[in-house]
Parts: sequence; C-alpha cells; structure tokens
Amino acid sequence: TLNLAALSAALDGMSADLGGLGMTATLFDSEGEQVLQHSVGRRYCLGPFSRLASVFNEPEELCSPGNFVEGWGAATTVAAYSNSKAFAAATFLSAVVEAGTGSLDEPLRTSMPDIFLSSALGAATPRQIMSHTSGLPSDDTLQMPGSSTPALCLRPALDEPNPPLEPCVEHIATLELQHAPGAEYIYSNYAWDILALLVLRKTGISFETAFQEHVAAPLGLSRSSYKCSLSGSSDYFPYPSFGLCTTAVDHARFVQMLSKGGLATHSGGRVLTQGSVSEILSFQTGDARLFDASGNTLFHARGRTARCITAARTGPIVGYGFGSQQEIGIKAEHFLHDSTMGSRWVVAPGRYSASFVLSMPLSTTKPWLDKVLDSFESASNFECEFQHAGTSSCPTPNPTPLEMCGVAAARNGEMFVMSPPAEVELHVPGLFPTPEDLAPYCANGGYGNC
Repeated sequence: TLNLAALSAALDGMSADLGGLGMTATLFDSEGEQVLQHSVGRRYCLGPFSRLASVFNEPEELCSPGNFVEGWGAATTVAAYSNSKAFAAATFLSAVVEAGTGSLDEPLRTSMPDIFLSSALGAATPRQIMSHTSGLPSDDTLQMPGSSTPALCLRPALDEPNPPLEPCVEHIATLELQHAPGAEYIYSNYAWDILALLVLRKTGISFETAFQEHVAAPLGLSRSSYKCSLSGSSDYFPYPSFGLCTTAVDHARFVQMLSKGGLATHSGGRVLTQGSVSEILSFQTGDARLFDASGNTLFHARGRTARCITAARTGPIVGYGFGSQQEIGIKAEHFLHDSTMGSRWVVAPGRYSASFVLSMPLSTTKPWLDKVLDSFESASNFECEFQHAGTSSCPTPNPTPLEMCGVAAARNGEMFVMSPPAEVELHVPGLFPTPEDLAPYCANGGYGNC
C-alpha cells in the first residue's frame, strides 16, 4: 500500500520550509499506473543558463531573490539538466539501436573513423559514454581551437555563440583519457555530445528531430525539446546530457514509460523495447572503479532507505546505468537520477515510481527530497520479492539508513566495486561516505581498498 497522504504531507512541509518553493510530484504504483499528482508552492528559481556554472559553487547567487518568479504549476517549463540523460539514452536506443543502424558496443573508431580512427577514445563505445566509463575526464572546461574562452563544447561561452557540433566532437577526440574505456567511472557531461553527432550520422536527422520522432511524439511530450534557451541547447548543437526543456507533466510521462517497460500510456504504443528499458535501468558500470582518480563519485551516503532486496538482484547494488544510478544507502533495485536544479525521478521496480520536478539548486533540495522519500517509504507497505539475510519477509519498519540488514553477510560483502585512491578524504561532509558509512558494504573483506 502506497501512503499518498504521507507523500503529500512531506512535500507540503518541504515547500513551506523552503519559502513556498513550487514543485510537482507524480506517483505511480507497482503497475505503472498514476495514483497521485500533487503540486505545491508558487515560487521557483529561473536559473538562467548564462550563470549555470554558479550552481555548483554559488547557488545562493544563482537563486538570489531577483531570480525567483511566481506561478509554479505542472505545466511550467524548466530545464531538466542532468535528468536529460535518460531521455537522451532513450532517443539513442530507439533511433539507432532498435532501428538496427548501430549498436551499444560499436567502437567510435568504427562508427566515425574520420574522427576517432587514431584517437585513444576510438575504443570507447556508446555504452561506455552513457555509463560515464569512456575514459574522458570530468573537467568540463574545454577550449576550442582558435578560441581563448573555455567551456565551449559543454556549453556556449558567456560571450560567444554556440560552436558547431562536429568541430567540438573532433576536439573531444584529441583529449587525453584518464583511464582506458570501461576501467573507471568518471561523470562526464560532454562525452554525451558525441552521441548527438553519432545520431546525426546514423539516422541523417538531428538529435532533436530524433528525440521528437522516437520519444516525444509517442509519449505525447508536447512541451519537451532539446531546443532549450534555459540550458543553451539548440537544434544545431544539442546537449544530450543536460539540454532538455520539459514540464512536470512531460517528465512524469517519461518516468511512467520506464516503469511500464517501454509502453506509453498516452498512446498505448511502445516507445522502447523492454530490453532497452532494462539497459537504462541497469548497472552498466560493471567492474569499473566507482571512484575516479580525484576521488569523485556520485554515489553518496544519502541515508535513504528502501524496503526490500529483490530476489532478481544478483549483482552489485550500487552503480550507474544510462542516465540512472543506484547509490549508497539504497538496499533494493531503486534507480534514480537528480538534476542540477533539484528535480528527481525514481523507478523502484515492483514497488513504485515517482517524478519530482522543481527548479532550485540541488545543493539545497537534495537532502529535503531524501527526507520526503524516506517519510513516504516508511509510511508505505510494499509487496515485493526479497532476499533479506535468509528471512521470509520484508523488513518492517525500514532498516536504519546504511544498515545492510545482514545482506552483506548473506552475499559475502560483494556489494559493489569500490577502490578509492589512498589520498581520498572519505570524511568530506556531503561528498564522500565516512568509513562508518562504508563499513556494512565492506563486511568480510569487500573490494579493493574499501
């Protein structure tokens, strides 16, 4: 039983405590049917693209009082930012892979030899690009030849127009890799720019057109586009990794499609095959190290709980799929992704799925959304398959955050591959888990230096 009142109350509290912040939550049951759409608050931050870089270091400046507007609703257009990745993955899977014009494992030097034949990046594949294991560095400040202004490939410079797509990809091909493709997880936004050109080469149509034809139209996403002034994305230079503009209604329809195995409730048709959805909601990182050379990782100690360990889960329970991830603190199949400006989607197979759309920096909203989900899950009763230290029922009440409920012992500690560099400061608040956080994952030896 999903406790809708608990979710609504938690959202109302979050909005009130954040000064009337506007947000819309849409909840789907275990069958992918919508059971709630709840909008609250009226204020939201415009977050103009020209100051996007401030999100990470100066959120207060980005969302100063002058950047807030009134009038939030489920039809308000916002930039999806990092939640664009799952939409982009669906576009590539439908337009290229399912159409038979390319594959997830075709090396770039095979698909685009004129650019990647002699590049170290030529061995990388679309699978590795979308799982952030291509080997490209996480630093997003690129400099185009002949320009003195950095950051041209990932986003337009503040005083220059968008560069053309192909020269940017050619420049990416010259970058020194941080590791061999597939060896290590490094979150790289601009790696996804390669997909925009690859879709164009494979299909003969732009990435935006492919998105509209293969994803937006069958889902009825009438107000979603990679031609997005809020993100700086355009038809001639789309940003697959963070360029989408969307609304709470459209965002929720996409999440519902994932929860229904690729089916569109709006049209009754199929947007993706079940196999393609499984690729998105997966652990594509495999045996890659989840800490990069600088100690960076997205797999934080969130302190979120999830009720059950599903019997179908036999591999790692922390990793990254295609625009989806599962983090420390989650103890079940429970895929999610956050955006720079606070939105989040969740697909918890067999239990529920949810879309949370808002526009305020993630640094502020992330802990609040974690509390909202924890309150909702704690008040709900889920029916699911389980694998809980040999017991025959789901744990009730929820295990405390980061408590593995004996699963580490049941699976000999093989939770995920984690080998952080020796110099990494694991106690940095809000960025890395503490040794105490990691202890349950490292029972009976664990992996690497964990």
